[in-house]
Amino acid sequence: MNRGHTSAPSSPRPGETEKVIDDSVLSQVIKDVGATQATTVLLLFAGELERRIGEVLEAASGPDVEALRRVAHGAKGSASTFGAPRVAAAARRLEEACKSAAPAVEIASLAQRLIEHLQPAATEVRSRLSVLEEADHV
Repeated sequence: MNRGHTSAPSSPRPGETEKVIDDSVLSQVIKDVGATQATTVLLLFAGELERRIGEVLEAASGPDVEALRRVAHGAKGSASTFGAPRVAAAARRLEEACKSAAPAVEIASLAQRLIEHLQPAATEVRSRLSVLEEADHV
């Protein structure tokens, strides 16, 4: 699977969902692979989200637009798979801006926006893992 900390995310922008993590997607992951395997996979996903913060910061400091595009692409895919719609949307916007050679200030703003969504998503996944692990031990 594919992984600094900054301020808390601002309110969702138009078109963004309020949810940090989509419960229906997490439920489907658990149903598909079972609670034990889901715990392992979701723990890896939470770590990946956290790792991506550093990757975005490093690429943005260059700025290395191609590296930002690759990080955004990976974040978009895993966030979509594991139900982190705000991360997926922010990553998609950053990836598109990088592909279209948007102005550097726009790319930097979108990179910051992605960072603002990564840690809350990782925290929420870890919170859900605690509940899953408790239920598994009952």
